[in-house]
Amino acid sequence: MSIVAHDLKSPLNRIRGLIEVIRLEGGVDENKTKLIKMIEDAANGGLYLITDLLDVHEIEENKSTHLETVEINAIFTRINSTFKGLAQAKEIKLIFQTNQSLVVHSNTDYLTRILDNLVSNAVKFSKRGSVVEITAVNTDTDFRLSVKDNGPGFTEQDKSFVFQKFRRLSARPTGGESSNGLGLAIVKTLVDRLKGEIILESEVGKGSVFTIILKK
Repeated sequence: MSIVAHDLKSPLNRIRGLIEVIRLEGGVDENKTKLIKMIEDAANGGLYLITDLLDVHEIEENKSTHLETVEINAIFTRINSTFKGLAQAKEIKLIFQTNQSLVVHSNTDYLTRILDNLVSNAVKFSKRGSVVEITAVNTDTDFRLSVKDNGPGFTEQDKSFVFQKFRRLSARPTGGESSNGLGLAIVKTLVDRLKGEIILESEVGKGSVFTIILKK
């Protein structure tokens, strides 16, 4: 899998490199600039797909889960840094809500990837100028992590296979972003590894809330 992924990445990275050369040389008119951006987006979409395929393979192969003390605010800071630019480009406001000192006994990498995928989808599918809320709370019995978006929501048919690999759902990204149907499958696999539960609350036209519940 790793060898195939490397072979697939090489031509895509060469395309990205050639794009930068064209930009540095300058003298490109507006229409060709748009075409170059489309080529770049297509190459990036391929690279994201390869990365997700590798992650799925690694998760399925690696059956062990290391538990540690996780600082939720540190993960929130990292996620905000990752998606701030993308959100601003669509005039979407990211709101993070948690206790500054909140810690849980879990896995930092898993929780980061779960949140990365959920926030990525929320930004992709939310309307321009809307809000994405990311919340973490501790209760007496569990830890809850939720991501609320203002996207198109899920149909009842979508809900029945939302966590399956390579499933293309009825909704489409609002800014023309790529979507390969692996993000939520990865989230479900990681939540299962943490022996948690994921709940989807959604209505068509009214957005969605994904809530991760981890028992103490």
